[in-house]
Amino acid sequence: MRKLSLFFCILLAFPAAALPEPLLLEQAQNLIGPDTLEAGVQSVEYSNDVTSLVDNSGNEVWKWTYTAMTIPVFARYAFNPLTEGFVSIPYQTLASKTEQSGGSSSSDSDSGLADPLFGVKYLVMDEEIKIAVGTGLTVPIGKTSDKFPVSFKKGVDLKPTFVLSRPVNNGMMHVNISYRMTGEFEDGTSQKTKHDPGDIVSIGAGYEYPYGALDLIGELYFKSFSESKIAGTAQSGSSGTQSEMAVGCNYYSGDIKMKFGLVLSLGEEKYRVFDYKILAGITYLVQI
Repeated sequence: MRKLSLFFCILLAFPAAALPEPLLLEQAQNLIGPDTLEAGVQSVEYSNDVTSLVDNSGNEVWKWTYTAMTIPVFARYAFNPLTEGFVSIPYQTLASKTEQSGGSSSSDSDSGLADPLFGVKYLVMDEEIKIAVGTGLTVPIGKTSDKFPVSFKKGVDLKPTFVLSRPVNNGMMHVNISYRMTGEFEDGTSQKTKHDPGDIVSIGAGYEYPYGALDLIGELYFKSFSESKIAGTAQSGSSGTQSEMAVGCNYYSGDIKMKFGLVLSLGEEKYRVFDYKILAGITYLVQI
């Protein structure tokens, strides 16, 4: 704890050298400048999800624990003051454990490259209120896993996004609206079952407030899922909504950018993909 306190004291002792940037949301403005490459690990994510089954007497008869760590190698390049492109290549480690009453349990784990993400963003209005449009494309070239057949390699996903940023008081507000069109894919089982995950509409809003060398951040997300299909059969009860809340901070010093955060999943348990998520990242800016 003393070492952690000393670390934050050192951060506060140095001035920030970059504009504010959200935690998980996109910002409308191109922050890295033309002919600049940002590279590193943008957001290492560790997530945990626990699901349990309780009988009528209140006794736990079944418990499933799922953990995932994602380490994305990230690069972003500013082609000009209005346009930037990026690529994110994630390496994932997954683990699950099933426990039943009576003491029996089983576990699985696997790791490998997941589907990479390519994206581009264009600033269409550069006034006090800044507006950008962008899109992301996920390419299904990740690992095929029989232990986690729908986790590493999926279909071609296209995600158009609308981004709005504007100053509010002494901070900055960001709003993101996106529509993720998910592609059908075959899982990693021997049967090669086809999955259609259903499309996702996402709305996110966040606020940043500068505090010394840190940028304090709070963000809220709302997602709506359409009905999914397995082997062409619609899955009853698969459509629904999910909400998340994130708090954290960013820190900038010269050409180094760092972030820390905690994300909590809210709403109905059946639609959550995790209970909580811890994230951290560090990237470097290089003039080329």
